[in-house]
Amino acid sequence: MQIDTIAILGAGNGGRAMTADLTLAGFKVNLFELPQFAPGIAKILNSGEITISGVAREGKAKINLVTTDIAEALHGVELVILCVPSFGQK
Repeated sequence: MQIDTIAILGAGNGGRAMTADLTLAGFKVNLFELPQFAPGIAKILNSGEITISGVAREGKAKINLVTTDIAEALHGVELVILCVPSFGQK
């Protein structure tokens, strides 16, 4: 099976970096964050973009979907990546 669309659950530093990197690699990425943490990702929710720089890929990633709705984030994806600290995995 070829993977086209990925859901990343958790929009902290790791989730944002993975979302931008995988988007720039050509994947459609849905980024999900819990509604109570939406203020922390307001800029990403509004713009739908993350800019990354560093050793690997660099650029402005136009994200397929940024949402606080888990059903919407998971709809039609082939791969789900949970990117949260261990205390958030329950």
